[in-house]
Amino acid sequence: SPVGNNWQDEKRGVARILVSSNGSSGWCTGSLVNNTAQDCTAYFLTALHCGDDATTADFNNWMFYFNYEFSGCTSSSTAPTPNTLTGASLKAESNVLTSSSTSSDFMLLELNSTIPSSYNVYYNGWNIASTTSGGGVGIHHPAGDAKKIAYANTNSTSTLYYADSIINNGTHWRIAAWDTGTTEGGSSGSPLFDQTTKRVIGKLSGGDAACNGTIDNDEPDWYGKLSFSW
Repeated sequence: SPVGNNWQDEKRGVARILVSSNGSSGWCTGSLVNNTAQDCTAYFLTALHCGDDATTADFNNWMFYFNYEFSGCTSSSTAPTPNTLTGASLKAESNVLTSSSTSSDFMLLELNSTIPSSYNVYYNGWNIASTTSGGGVGIHHPAGDAKKIAYANTNSTSTLYYADSIINNGTHWRIAAWDTGTTEGGSSGSPLFDQTTKRVIGKLSGGDAACNGTIDNDEPDWYGKLSFSW
């Protein structure tokens, strides 16, 4: 069966982002997240490095593409039609970028527009526990492409960014290698889900994982930990 069958709700919260700052633009990914009031406020979680120097005017121009995906694993020559929204405001961010041992590289936005009900979005749950209960799943837009899913079947480990040594209070979850799928540039900011709880536990800061022809290159990725962010 298709690898995304069990993630049909969670995927609806994930969107591609056309980010812009300093006159340049690029791709990132992020996810709508629920809040404790459960009032459908359009909070959107991504990585700080996707827009660390973006101004208010820049954020107002960011574009969010929901449901930019194919119905199956095989892409066709005709790109799917996404549901788009423009503009967001910054609500919270990590104090510094990923290179510091005190940063989990997070950015929390609120979308400027009310999300139309026809978009059928999903507000993903999150978990700030300092331990994981299963492997990781990433839902993302690699290189700005249509939505993809990646599986890591072993537990992620707690480390600093781009480090291998396990540190219990580390800033990041390290995915040693993906078992199915992989991330690429443009996947930054995308959510890491705990396979067991299906809740967001991190967002992608970076790593060496990439596509090697038709398979992944078995290199690691690092996701900023929600348990460190909050």
